[in-house]
Amino acid sequence: MNFVSWADSVRFANWLHNGQPTGAQDLTTTEDGSYFINGIHEFNDGLLEDVVREPDATWVTPTDSEWYKAAFHKNDGVTGNYWNYGTSSDAFPSNDLIDPDPGNNATSHVGFFGDPAGFTIGTPYNRTEVGAHENSSSPYGAFDMAGNVMEFTDTVPESDIRRMRDGSWKGGGLMAAYEIDDVMHSSDQFDDLSFRVARIP
Repeated sequence: MNFVSWADSVRFANWLHNGQPTGAQDLTTTEDGSYFINGIHEFNDGLLEDVVREPDATWVTPTDSEWYKAAFHKNDGVTGNYWNYGTSSDAFPSNDLIDPDPGNNATSHVGFFGDPAGFTIGTPYNRTEVGAHENSSSPYGAFDMAGNVMEFTDTVPESDIRRMRDGSWKGGGLMAAYEIDDVMHSSDQFDDLSFRVARIP
């Protein structure tokens, strides 16, 4: 999905934490659980950036470090071994959507910006379904850790911004392990922006 904010991500995590209840948004559904957000207005970035996960959180938006490990670590024990891309590869991913997927592919744009031929898939969807590149997952089995949509993390590197990870269907930038984006507010919503949740065992 897209056009969702970090505030949406923590409300979704709270909903999962609370057992996916129905009813109004309140402390038993979306406003408390893994995060105490309690009605903070969507566009109050200053207050949103002060929200942190609760000690008993079960579903969360990953921190930058958690996201990084899930995307790039080679899953070979306690080592410092990392791939350059979240497709279990050191080579820049292709943006081909092939069946069967040969591996190292991501939903992104290549070539001249705006050239319709450079997109993995075109409008109106632009994004692929999770697992469309079935052999291009991270070593932990996480899909779309390169391309598709940029993703919020819980990390606030400085006042009024939130760390982003991943490239998007609009471009191939920010897919490498060394590339990060620190320019999104907690309330930002764009067509190439979303989130990922993680379960804490």
